[in-house]
Amino acid sequence: MRRPALAVLTMLLAACSGPAVRPATDCPDPSSAAGTVCEFYDAYLRLRPAGLPSAAQQAELAPWLSERLERQLDAARAAQTAYRDAHPGEKPPLVDGFLFASLFEGPTDFVVGTAMAGNGLSRVPVQFSYGAETTWQDIVLVTQERGRHVIDDVELAGAGPFNPAGRLSELLRHAAD
Repeated sequence: MRRPALAVLTMLLAACSGPAVRPATDCPDPSSAAGTVCEFYDAYLRLRPAGLPSAAQQAELAPWLSERLERQLDAARAAQTAYRDAHPGEKPPLVDGFLFASLFEGPTDFVVGTAMAGNGLSRVPVQFSYGAETTWQDIVLVTQERGRHVIDDVELAGAGPFNPAGRLSELLRHAAD
């Protein structure tokens, strides 16, 4: 009788310990556009911010973000704070969800494709998956600042009925208005 009880206790403890840590992705050259995108999503999936990244989370992600995108995140966070102050008890915009990929719940894994450069930007396709349930592809727009590649925007394909297609910059701009 003790063995079944021990087995149940072991399963319960394993279930309470949280999800397994996702192994780091083997990213391409970090000085490349694709390497920048890969390292960013590795860090983002480790942090998994709900909605807008906090200032501390954004600071961790800053090495991979353009100055323009950081300003947009700051403006959206300021608007979110103002909304909370003006509407206590109501849910402000961008408080939930995964902003840097189409699916609200966020991906569980990703594969970075080959960067296509042109007009001062690199377009980096990223194939995302959410477990075995769904897959989709978004395009990450990468520019150069101070001699390094940084993410400037994301073209969201829209994965599922509650995740419209569009750009991350538009979503942030709308939240800040």
